[in-house]
Amino acid sequence: MKQAITDSTYRKLLNEISSIYEKAQHESQCAVNKIRGQAYREIGRRIIEVEQKQQLRAEYGSHLLERLSEDLTRRYGKGFSITNLKYMRRFFVAYAIRQTSDELDWSHYQVLSIIKDDNTREYYEDKALKQRWSCRELKSALRNDKVQFEAGLHPEEVSTEDENTMMHPEHEVVSLPVERGTLHTYQIAEQKNIPVTGSVAIVDCGFDHFRHIPCTRAAHFKAGDIITAVKEKDGYSLVSSDVQQKDMYTYVAYLDRVVDGDTIIVTIDCGFGSWMKQRLRLRRIDAPEIDSQKGMQAMHFIEKVLSLCPFIIIKTYGSDKYDRFLVDIFYLAGENDPEMVNRVGSLLNEELLTNNLATRWQQ
Repeated sequence: MKQAITDSTYRKLLNEISSIYEKAQHESQCAVNKIRGQAYREIGRRIIEVEQKQQLRAEYGSHLLERLSEDLTRRYGKGFSITNLKYMRRFFVAYAIRQTSDELDWSHYQVLSIIKDDNTREYYEDKALKQRWSCRELKSALRNDKVQFEAGLHPEEVSTEDENTMMHPEHEVVSLPVERGTLHTYQIAEQKNIPVTGSVAIVDCGFDHFRHIPCTRAAHFKAGDIITAVKEKDGYSLVSSDVQQKDMYTYVAYLDRVVDGDTIIVTIDCGFGSWMKQRLRLRRIDAPEIDSQKGMQAMHFIEKVLSLCPFIIIKTYGSDKYDRFLVDIFYLAGENDPEMVNRVGSLLNEELLTNNLATRWQQ
């Protein structure tokens, strides 16, 4: 006889997988940092070689950077501003001999490379590594200690989001608070102007959809009461619930189509044998337009992860100006128990942020 997996067994598996994934992420980021550092140092070296060989005066050196910035940006997009090229050139000077660490990213080394004194630079690099400083924390320490920098360059020019880099720019992932709702909970609707008998309750199923539900205890409920629907052999039993209103409006839904990186069309089980098709907007995130490469990646990501799920759980939060309901989406590949998906499923909204396929947005 097959047995249901226990919560403790599932949690152990979840933690083990998380550990494997986080280790892979760390190793991947270190590899990116190493490749990026090598590339930027080499770019800086080539610029200096040409400047020295051609014995360029300052104004011609500036013109060279302007020309390179314009042509490289046309070819590759962001990552080759004049300021960034200056930092690459300075990076080569500061680290022509000294090895860099894969534990620090490009924004760290942009700041470190413009420290005037070599010993001071080495000291703060060591501190940043040992104390695992973010770029913001490094800049704050340098500012507080009044460290001197090379003329014409200043750490405040360095973006802590690393927006100006050309290869796989880092992004600061701000975790979304996970707010899980309760399935099969509804609210008793006001019966004003609705003809009913004493044995029928008017239930608000959400999405402006109401149902007359036969209930022997209908007279015990009043408008605004929150109830739980229990499926029985010959219908439904309505039971008073202590669930708060903020935890309601949570449903099982079936994916019809992914419209773009933050919009989907689904068929929703509204309860009591009623179904509704809705166009939904993922809450608190904004994906790039579908006609962009990143927008297409976001759409394909959703299609891929949800294709492995028999259904999804949606928690709704009203609608936006286009009358699309704002939702959090929870999913768990291969799981057939709605309660399990609702309890431990991954939050799709946050997965898109984590994979740099969307930005946070306060709707």
